[in-house]
Amino acid sequence: MRRQPCDSCKRETPLGETFGIRGQSLCQPCADTMVRDPSQELLEGEVTRLADPTVCAFCNADNGSTDWSPLAGVGVCPPCTDRMRRRPFPAWLRVAGVTLVALAGLSVVRGGQYWETEVALIHAERHMDKKEWAAASAAYAKVREVAPDNEHFLLRKLRADILADDWDQAEPVLKRIEHRKFEGTEIEAVNRLLDRVSRSEEELDASKKAAEQNDYAAALGHLKKAEASYPESRHIRGYRLLMEGYVAFGVKDYDALLRATRQAAELDPDDPRTHSTATNTTAATGTE
Repeated sequence: MRRQPCDSCKRETPLGETFGIRGQSLCQPCADTMVRDPSQELLEGEVTRLADPTVCAFCNADNGSTDWSPLAGVGVCPPCTDRMRRRPFPAWLRVAGVTLVALAGLSVVRGGQYWETEVALIHAERHMDKKEWAAASAAYAKVREVAPDNEHFLLRKLRADILADDWDQAEPVLKRIEHRKFEGTEIEAVNRLLDRVSRSEEELDASKKAAEQNDYAAALGHLKKAEASYPESRHIRGYRLLMEGYVAFGVKDYDALLRATRQAAELDPDDPRTHSTATNTTAATGTE
């Protein structure tokens, strides 16, 4: 055990019983006097107990004048060092670890459906960015199976359906939410899209009236305006191509007629009307 003279009273005190205050080594009485002195205005952390490296910090074993091996900044005898290094985890910590592992496994099992939903949502957003509207709608449908009441996903899917020109999907949703109030950027985007669709429908009506009067050139002009308002609609594009065919037929431009009707047929392969028009046009013009 080492002894340390007090810097104030000069009395030797065991090193482990002295205190360090502002660079001084003080015995307990002198340290108490300085701490109680209001003029010193000691701050937290300025008073520390000095450690004797020759005395074990755990069992107080005295190693004479030789320092014990340091552990965590203090002297520790070999038996205590061995116990510290081989100290088992406390029981509460082992129980907590097992519980956490079990909860993690449970979350993985029960969270599988949410993982699939997250993947579907990522795909939906990517399809929207790439303007792949039909694929985006299909992905949003999977998301809504898990979150059917989420307004954000409802409006995102509705916008994807309108942009995909899929009114079989869009119209029932529009009727169902007709009197509901929404706020935010999604409903604003839907409303802007519906405004474009409305302008397009007005031009479609005007085109129909002009065509009924055999004014195909005027009908074509209205269809071009309708397509400009709602360029995502393949049906409007198909009507415009067929009308271009009517106009071309009127001026006996059979190459333009055939080109327009074939493009219309390629645009909507499942529409029997466009295929019939293309077939009849090919037969009438004598081209293949």
